[in-house]
Amino acid sequence: MSNVIRFIGDIHGDWETYRRDLISCDHKTLQVGDYGIFPYATGNFLKVNEDGDFYYSHEPEHQDETKPIKWFYRIDHQYVKSLSTDNEKDRFIRGNHDDPFSIKLIPGYVDDGSLVFDSIFCVGGASSIDKAFRREGVDWWRDEELSYSESLIVLQKYLKTKPDIVVSHDCPDFLTYIICPNMTRDGASSTRTLLSRMFEMYKPKLWVHGHWHISARNIIDGCEFISLGINEIFDFDVDTLK
Repeated sequence: MSNVIRFIGDIHGDWETYRRDLISCDHKTLQVGDYGIFPYATGNFLKVNEDGDFYYSHEPEHQDETKPIKWFYRIDHQYVKSLSTDNEKDRFIRGNHDDPFSIKLIPGYVDDGSLVFDSIFCVGGASSIDKAFRREGVDWWRDEELSYSESLIVLQKYLKTKPDIVVSHDCPDFLTYIICPNMTRDGASSTRTLLSRMFEMYKPKLWVHGHWHISARNIIDGCEFISLGINEIFDFDVDTLK
């Protein structure tokens, strides 16, 4: 009996396509981040009423756009419920365009440095190339990447686990020069540094990632890298690695 996992590229809050086309299968699924947990992706803006209860509105509060906005670091439970899918079947990691706090409240989320479906090691986050044009707490978060200490913990878990499969939102730095050699870089990225270090110290058999919105397949030092575009799927029988 096959053990197929469906890997899904960035969806950026395209819930209709996600539910109708991408997870409507018998396979377990794992989405590679930029799931879409931030207000501009959904058209919902978090407000608070007189009783202190949080709720969503389709209209934002009037704000000085030159200042950071931090008033929706909590997420409405009814909204969470509307997004929930099968917690055991359909899983996802975080991207740089996901609120790091709110996404952890969504059923199905897989934390950084965790093993999912028994054999897949997950690392979320990335650096936003356009952060200078975004507003902190609205569509950009200072902790979009792991801290140095958090990265060390993830690396230790990785070396202890030695997984056959890695799923990350971003990819090792060297791979970016292969899949998009002419693209402008966003400077130093602690995420890509971590992922490069992981690959240097232990090479898995399969590595799936998103973030760059490019569809590509490359084999490097015996590891097959699958780069997924937006809403792209890749079905793989993990038992073939045994």
